[in-house]
Amino acid sequence: MVGGKEASAVALYGYQARQQQNQLTLRSGYLPRTANQIVLDQRAKTDYGYRLGDTYTFAKSAKLGQRSYRIVGFADSPMYIDNESRGSANVGDGTVRYFAYVPAQQLKLKVATLLNVRFKGLQTSNTFTDQYQNRIDQKVTALKRVFKSRAKARTAALQGSTLTQLKRQQRQLTQAKQQLKQAAKQGDSAMLAAQQTTLTTQQAKLTAAKKQLLAATQTTYTWQDRDDLPGFEAYGESSERIAAIANVFPVFFFLIAALITFTTITRMVEEARGQIGTFKALGYGKWLIARNYLGYALLAGVSGTVLGALIGNLTLPRLVLALYQATFR
Repeated sequence: MVGGKEASAVALYGYQARQQQNQLTLRSGYLPRTANQIVLDQRAKTDYGYRLGDTYTFAKSAKLGQRSYRIVGFADSPMYIDNESRGSANVGDGTVRYFAYVPAQQLKLKVATLLNVRFKGLQTSNTFTDQYQNRIDQKVTALKRVFKSRAKARTAALQGSTLTQLKRQQRQLTQAKQQLKQAAKQGDSAMLAAQQTTLTTQQAKLTAAKKQLLAATQTTYTWQDRDDLPGFEAYGESSERIAAIANVFPVFFFLIAALITFTTITRMVEEARGQIGTFKALGYGKWLIARNYLGYALLAGVSGTVLGALIGNLTLPRLVLALYQATFR
């Protein structure tokens, strides 16, 4: 849909009070309660300057119950987790700027144009695993088999009386041609030629009308899963990269800590050679002397590991999430 003061391409949805899927998260205001109210994407507020109480107007081509609505809220949607991308459209400049929700009855649709399907067995599965994707592919394949017959039935329903009328005209035209052939043996050749031209013209128009009807009413379905949502696949790829980095960082820091500890103990031993010699002269064994330095290394290693694990787990994830909040919700 095209709407707003900047005539932007907008992803428009119908809001239902008991909506169970893709529930909106309010950032301010409230959800639609009456027919003249609308909720906009939070991005419409931050990037395009809309405010609560403003009037939002759609283009006539939207064919809604009414063109103007009062903005009563701004929200986030789980379908749009990328702060920058809202997908593409075949209107406007081809780029969806933000989404909007109006009461479902305002859409004035004869049939539903979007169906969200949720599979109970996959509710707790990790979306970014190969196992999940394989199960989704199986479910989508099963749905396609079900909707294959539905597409044919829907096409027949859309063509309906128009196709029946075209077929009737075709039969009448065929009969006229047969009658013309029979009259050709007895009638005026000039008059018959004119009638033949007229029938040929009518046949061409009828064929064109039939082709146009079949092309315009052919029912097709577009299938999408979560990976097709704006930014969803990028979010998964970013998570995988962070997981790979998380596997490398501990090893890297451990090697640095081991190197520092080794260097420190070595220097301590070199600087205390005189004391070590004195201890040996007094009868202390190597183990008793080494135990002092080993204890220091063990204490430093254990305390560093504990503190590093606690501080790292508490601070690094928060830092990474804070950085990604600028891109993802």
